Amino acid sequence: MVALAGSGAAATLHALAAARVGAPVVAVASRRDDHALALAERVGARPCGFDELPAGADLVVVATPPGVHLPHVRASADRGARVLVESPLATTLADADALVGVAEADGDVIYGENLAASAILRRAVQEVRAISPVHDLEVRALSPRPERRDLTDPVWGGGAMLDLGSRAVALALLLAGDDEPVEVEAELVPSTGAAATPGLDESGRARLRFGSGLVARLEVSWTLPDAVWDLQAAGPTGVVRASLLPDQELERNGEPLRLPDVADHDRDPVVGLGFSSQLIETGDGDGGALDAHFGRAVLDVVCAAYAAARLGAPVPLPFDGRRDLTPAQLWQG
Repeated sequence: MVALAGSGAAATLHALAAARVGAPVVAVASRRDDHALALAERVGARPCGFDELPAGADLVVVATPPGVHLPHVRASADRGARVLVESPLATTLADADALVGVAEADGDVIYGENLAASAILRRAVQEVRAISPVHDLEVRALSPRPERRDLTDPVWGGGAMLDLGSRAVALALLLAGDDEPVEVEAELVPSTGAAATPGLDESGRARLRFGSGLVARLEVSWTLPDAVWDLQAAGPTGVVRASLLPDQELERNGEPLRLPDVADHDRDPVVGLGFSSQLIETGDGDGGALDAHFGRAVLDVVCAAYAAARLGAPVPLPFDGRRDLTPAQLWQG
């Protein structure tokens, strides 16, 4: 059984994934009672307060804003539930450290990067290994501005580089394998226009350098009308390209690779983007699931990227700056 902490888009996708795999959602908690009630009615669950979780569930999916992940994860883990916490892990490295501590004490905190469980990304990782050593990576995560968010609320902690950049960094780390990141530099574009949110970035680019000399170029944006997520890896024997959104396609050296388990569902994010597979693996305690340490490693790169954008210079990794500041605060100084 599954309980949801959160009622936004991510929580809804997890609810649909639970229905897909036959795991009943029994309770929904949200910062807004009306949103909790709406999602609970949609999935046949009951609305509840955060203090009631896990509400009889074996697994709690924490899909609240990242600034409040820590108390929500800790409460459910302390009560014996396995917890899947959405990306990004937190808004500060101090909270990320605390979440790693919860995971080490309870052993049941999973980092919710759904793309890591998707069939297309797992096949892409295999293909990238086949052309290794990779010397160049490019990852793009371009999407519309998030809906139903009050981005002025500090619980979000940052803009596009935190929201989408956490996804892009995770993909780069997964594709790089054991290669450790050693430095990052970044440029961020402030939010502008009628819907501007002062102090937040709406797009940006980062260059992530690894110990082997591999460079990953990351691009994120909230300015597109439709989502475009893709990646490319180049090595001595070829190039691997993958499109994740809006359609799923994979090719090596220009030749399409068929993905039969994705082809019928490439427009269904529950399946194609790995939400259902992730839920199955989390429920089974599968060793392939990502952990809080990985989530902290992602946030470490993101925080360093915001600091690098403020300095206008590369920042070494692991990040040695202040752990109590959000990415937006690290950028604004």
